[in-house]
Amino acid sequence: MITSTQIIDALQARLIADAGITALVATTSIGNFLPQDNVYPHIFYNLSIETMDIKEETALSVTLQFDVYSRESGAYNVLQICDALQTAMDGVPLTIASGDCFSTTMLSFAPQLEADGKTYLATQIYTLQYGDS
Repeated sequence: MITSTQIIDALQARLIADAGITALVATTSIGNFLPQDNVYPHIFYNLSIETMDIKEETALSVTLQFDVYSRESGAYNVLQICDALQTAMDGVPLTIASGDCFSTTMLSFAPQLEADGKTYLATQIYTLQYGDS
């Protein structure tokens, strides 16, 4: 059975190894945490997992949300980071030894200016589908 820890470990490894992403965001500003000193830009991610039994096999549907924050170059920098995320994630299975990822699909993308008038936030939501190996 795939665990959330395995998914987070695989996701973190992919993100910090991707040159397109790390050219725009420091590896210490990528993760399922927010930097304590509000370093910009940064990528925060979170996931929720739904388990399903299909034909006597367990399958997982994972909803993965990326929140990209930037103050540098405003919306342009956020869009660059989201393009790099999409290249790294959309249609590219997130492989874990204990299960087969057969789908990684971007569902939505929404950039916006935050209430402070300085910070741009873009949210990307993906769905990942897993079956047991």
